[in-house]
Amino acid sequence: MGFDIFNHPEGYSGTGLGHSHTFTSVLKPGQKGVYTLHFDLGAAEENQEVKLLPPPEEMQQLEREALNANLIVTLGDEEVARFDLKPNTVEEKASL
Repeated sequence: MGFDIFNHPEGYSGTGLGHSHTFTSVLKPGQKGVYTLHFDLGAAEENQEVKLLPPPEEMQQLEREALNANLIVTLGDEEVARFDLKPNTVEEKASL
């Protein structure tokens, strides 16, 4: 479904889709933070610049599987933490 946003020939910016992120840049020991990623999935109406949204069935599949992923935190080339993002299972796999 769609395309790999991390492997697009022109990078994500070349897709014409919007994206952004917000985060707490520095966390003190024991402090919790929030990191939010936002990716537009397509346009609601046909146009020359942006691909259309996936069909409703694919959007439902995407919604069901969106958090079937791991968040991997690296410092340089070293993996320092891994988090399972599945709902109700978010737990730290490793720590600094």
